[in-house]
Amino acid sequence: LRAMAVLPVIFFHAGFLLFQGGFVGVDVFFVISGYLITSIILSSLELNTFSLKSFYINRARRLLPSLLFMLSICIPMALLILLPNDIIFFFKSVLATLFFFSNILFWSQTGYFGSAAELEPLIHTWSLGIEEQYYLIFPIFLMFLWRFRKNIIFSSLLIIMCLSFFLAAVGPDMFNFSRTTAYFMLPTRGWEILLGAVAAILASKSQLINIHILFSNFLVTLGMLMILAPIFFFSENTPYPGPYTLIPTLGTFLILLFNTQKTLVHYFLSLKFLVYVGLISYSLYLWHQPLLALSRNFLMVHLPLHITFAAIISSFLMAIFSYHIVESPFRSKKKIQDKKFLFIVGISILVLVSISILGISKKGFAESYNKKLSPQSKIFLTYLDYKNTFIYKEEYSDGKCFYDSQKNSFEEFNIENCLAIQTSQSNILLMGDSFAAHYSGALKREYPEVNFLQATSTYCKPLINEIANNSCSELFNYIFLDFIPSNNIDAIILSGRWDPEDILGIQETLAFLKQFDVTIFLIGPSPEFATDVPRILAKLNNQLDAQQATLNFASTKILATNTDLSKILLSNKDAKFLNSYNALCDQSDCTILTPEGVPIIFDYGHFTAEGASFVLNQMIELKEYVDELR
Repeated sequence: LRAMAVLPVIFFHAGFLLFQGGFVGVDVFFVISGYLITSIILSSLELNTFSLKSFYINRARRLLPSLLFMLSICIPMALLILLPNDIIFFFKSVLATLFFFSNILFWSQTGYFGSAAELEPLIHTWSLGIEEQYYLIFPIFLMFLWRFRKNIIFSSLLIIMCLSFFLAAVGPDMFNFSRTTAYFMLPTRGWEILLGAVAAILASKSQLINIHILFSNFLVTLGMLMILAPIFFFSENTPYPGPYTLIPTLGTFLILLFNTQKTLVHYFLSLKFLVYVGLISYSLYLWHQPLLALSRNFLMVHLPLHITFAAIISSFLMAIFSYHIVESPFRSKKKIQDKKFLFIVGISILVLVSISILGISKKGFAESYNKKLSPQSKIFLTYLDYKNTFIYKEEYSDGKCFYDSQKNSFEEFNIENCLAIQTSQSNILLMGDSFAAHYSGALKREYPEVNFLQATSTYCKPLINEIANNSCSELFNYIFLDFIPSNNIDAIILSGRWDPEDILGIQETLAFLKQFDVTIFLIGPSPEFATDVPRILAKLNNQLDAQQATLNFASTKILATNTDLSKILLSNKDAKFLNSYNALCDQSDCTILTPEGVPIIFDYGHFTAEGASFVLNQMIELKEYVDELR
């Protein structure tokens, strides 16, 4: 069953679209962990042999040796491959991993999905943070109940589990915190581990689960399907965690409770390959993401298939080595006694902490790295901090007409300033997510005679069906159902980080807006890159042509989406299509510098001020429309 958890996670992080829901493997891990640890603690309590000291030492034996080995190998690799800014954050993530709060670090910085997360070697350690935070509390809580109120253990765990699930399911709406917060935090994830704990208690009462083999076969087969289906049908757009998380977790619950040696699932899960992958699953989980992420950082491309497979095979080889040479020996108290184990682990942690603090204090060893860079490359690297500049805030109207839907509410949106109709000017409404906001400043600059209104928020595509999306509902409920019907607007510009799943929603939105007799422009997806464009420019150190980068850096998924959208909108008279992708890319190259040598994109896909102007000036249809308004 551990193999059924780890393999989908690996394939998800490898970028295989078939396994776009592979992240649910972590949920399977959580349930298994809760089941095993609770079984161990309860059996020890029954025998009156449970000791907190022994419990924590055993957890350390299980987790730390392989983790420390992986970190020790990754640090020199990171120093060779990463840029100074990335080295600083890498060392912060090493410290967070060592002290089991990496879930909090990644919550505050990157999130779990998207291009930024793909480049983080230690993003996957967030789940270790969740588990170890849980196990700091759980054994003490269980010991307390066992000593004073043994008869309420099951009901107490059940109540806490339900409260945690409730928080995950409705908390983002009710208490106004983000899905990212729910994804990374123990209070909204703990219920999954507690579900395993509940399974362990039920399993100890064998009379409750002693059922006929036919019914048992049905339940565990259903459980396996509940694990498999989300792997293939969930995606990063699935609201998670929450009610959808019940599918893989309850599937695991059913298998843990009702699987016997006579079921078909038992025969499948007993295959030697799966059993062995299960044995090395912890080491395999540790190794796969660093190798994939460092490969991406080194090559700066969406990994070709042969490189992806090479990274996966290397993960297996390192996991096999780690399991047999590191993990297994350190778990044996006969080979390595507690005092020796604690000494080795303590010294190792001290060394890794010291190296990390040194790396952070030396600013990622930037001084020695910068000696290798040309003056132009140094300038390119300054654009990595573009999002923290005054120019960015002005260009995007950040914090005013463009707010973070994951951290802020609709109340942060300044309706009076952002949607102020001017009777003496033409009024054009810009709607969408950050890929709409990046045109805001350039539109006002290029067409000063037009009054541009702006309704933009992170992750909020300007679609009529987005009014059901919790984090975007207030904004788009107001815009679509209140503001547009009650105001005279000359034109609407829709822009977003489009993907193939949005095409139906786009058609529904255009059909809805048709009733208002307003000109509609839909800006297609702009090119996205495997890593931040300034990194590409700096690491290639001016080896590129002055204005071109090979198309190999850009996402082919974006090209496919752009092609589909252009075909649909060419035959749709309700909207005019503005092709931003073709403004920058042809069949062989993508322009990533303006004629003046300024990066057009400052991260994986968002425009700089100069970049937005460069793209807008090539959108002839919009220019002609504004000329007519004059």
